[in-house]
Amino acid sequence: MKHLRFLALAVLSLALLGFGLNYGGTAQEENVFITAIHSDLKGAHSYISSNAGPNNTVWNFYVWSGTHPSLYTLSTLGLQPVPALAKDFASPLTQEGDFWVSTVELLQGVQWSDGTEITAEDVAWTFNSFLRTNPATGNAFSLDLGGNYPAWYDAEFIDRVEAVDKYTVKFYFKKKPGLARWEFGALLSPIFPKHYWEARFEEAFASEDPVKTLLAFEGQDEPSAGAFQFSRWEPGAFAEVVANPNYSFRGTITREYRDAEGKIVGYEEVLPENLGGLVRTVGTTEGVEVALELETGPFVDAVLYNLYGSQASAALAVVAGEVDYHFNPLGYGFETLRQLEETPGVRVLRNASNGVFYLSFNLRKSPFNYVEFRRAVRCVIDKEFVADQLLAGLVIPAYSPVPPGNAFWHRPLTEEEKAEACIGLTEEERIARARQLLIDAGFQFDAEKELFVADPEGNPITEMELLHPNAAYDNNRNIFGLHIVDRLQKLGFPVRDVPAGFNNIVTLVFDEQDFDMWQLGWGLGVYPDYLEAFFHSRNTAPGGNAPQGGVCSPRENELTGCQEEFDRLADQFLAEQDARKAQQIAFELQRLVFEWAAYVPTHYVQQQDAYRADRINWQGLEEFPVLDGIQAGAGYRGIVKKTASQ
Repeated sequence: MKHLRFLALAVLSLALLGFGLNYGGTAQEENVFITAIHSDLKGAHSYISSNAGPNNTVWNFYVWSGTHPSLYTLSTLGLQPVPALAKDFASPLTQEGDFWVSTVELLQGVQWSDGTEITAEDVAWTFNSFLRTNPATGNAFSLDLGGNYPAWYDAEFIDRVEAVDKYTVKFYFKKKPGLARWEFGALLSPIFPKHYWEARFEEAFASEDPVKTLLAFEGQDEPSAGAFQFSRWEPGAFAEVVANPNYSFRGTITREYRDAEGKIVGYEEVLPENLGGLVRTVGTTEGVEVALELETGPFVDAVLYNLYGSQASAALAVVAGEVDYHFNPLGYGFETLRQLEETPGVRVLRNASNGVFYLSFNLRKSPFNYVEFRRAVRCVIDKEFVADQLLAGLVIPAYSPVPPGNAFWHRPLTEEEKAEACIGLTEEERIARARQLLIDAGFQFDAEKELFVADPEGNPITEMELLHPNAAYDNNRNIFGLHIVDRLQKLGFPVRDVPAGFNNIVTLVFDEQDFDMWQLGWGLGVYPDYLEAFFHSRNTAPGGNAPQGGVCSPRENELTGCQEEFDRLADQFLAEQDARKAQQIAFELQRLVFEWAAYVPTHYVQQQDAYRADRINWQGLEEFPVLDGIQAGAGYRGIVKKTASQ
């Protein structure tokens, strides 16, 4: 369910020169986990704001993650839903009148950082507040907030949540939810402290613009239920979280079990005495060996996020010993990686990525509203050449929004689709095929000037722009951007590349929807409900996750019904309860994304986590393959330890 934008802004600060601000000393002297980030936060003055619309960035996630509880969580290695705030699994969904219902019993004694107990009132209030109708638009409030909220609190499925008693909640669904909206949806959604937010919500709903009012509230002092609580954010410099002295799960022991073939088959959790010492197990734990045992902290007093002006300078901070760890979802360049791996005490972990980088188009305007144009663009991009020759094999060519590391849900291309994507053709062959595709569709080509001058309806072709992150933030996408512009110019289109700061791109694309083409990336969840989030028509308004306008253009939908077809299938996917059937629907959704080419995935990266192995450890987690690596767990700060010998 996690959908995070790999966004950033090159800030004008000391960090631009590669300097970081330290927390009262060096990483060696303090019990502080000091990390490097190379993009500032965006709208991170509250947890609510940091997850809304265009603020839903991976950098906000790193800092705010884990501060809000959920009924379930995902096991670290097995990535299976397991109880968290819930005492046990939810009751089976049953029909009760017009509704499908399920009850969840909560653990007793779990507290917010201010000492207030978390009860069923917090859970019910959270869901019902985000499900409210926004009087300014008539939409569900969660839909207007954008970002992760439409998936967390989906008014298409959830009618209401009731507090049956102090520690029991009852969910009422309008229709039976599938895995995407129940086990991997509502049960994984964050719970907010009612006593902190209730008055603020009422004030927001009494205003002319409830979304704007709510997102403007300062919420950095909001109580946390995680191992850490937000402390401060100094824009252009650093952010900080500090250990939560009332963290109820401190001392919890979790074990994951593997069979003789190494497959994770079981999960066990032993809660601390303040939560009754309850032992919770999932799957097989008898007759198999313990693969990994972790103790929950926190074991550090604070986590500091120092801002650096580029990916390279943040990585060099690890080399120089200024920081313990670098948050980097983008992959390293060859020279940076070499420096890291040759530095004594530094280790680089390598894991399969669960993110995708892509090119997309404004489907509301010509020529981008012609699928032949989008397919022609896809054809001329030589991903293998860029990956292998220009980027020295450090990235992997991409053809699906679902990464191959998420193997159960990833659909490889068919041989016919590989041919349609022009894989294996030379530059000249790609341009010739793409040009003929456009001419056959009715695009008007001036052979003398070797320029396309009009679309099939006679609308003139004017200069277009490609927005992409600059080299300081992500050299991989910068190189891809230059390659795309070069190939489109050779194809016969007037294109200008616009390398920009990340937050600038986000504002133009997701807020203002004022763009031609853009490149960004997504950090993804295990369950690919993002196929709905990125392409369903209900998510195309400003602040939504589909700023391009859906899976196909409005004119194409009028001719073929392509958007209605996709929407129906995506809705079916959200309601599917059987994993194998859901997999087949996900494959068909990926096929439609390829067919209509609203997204052109460009590449995946190998997730690389650089850290000071002579100063920190994750209790052995670093020895296991973890999908999307350490950064996917926001640095796993709840279990990280400073090495005793430092």
